[in-house]
Amino acid sequence: MPTGSATWSVAFAPPSTADGAAVLDVLLELALPRTDAGVAVQWAVMVPVWIVALVTTRNASTDVRRLVQGLVLFNLAWFVVRTAH
Repeated sequence: MPTGSATWSVAFAPPSTADGAAVLDVLLELALPRTDAGVAVQWAVMVPVWIVALVTTRNASTDVRRLVQGLVLFNLAWFVVRTAH
């Protein structure tokens, strides 16, 4: 049975550069998709989230509603630019 810190260093080793690059590529593809299919996925995911956020805050104070409406509008504008691009 192995003992010592060598076992721990192998089990909790940081990801290699290739793994880190792959994760970064996935995050960039989610945030800034290169294809029309990626943009369509963004729309399909976010439209229900926007609707839920707006419906959830309809009875909240005016400040909270305006904040959520502004965030939805900002996000919507970003998606429109990405779709047109």
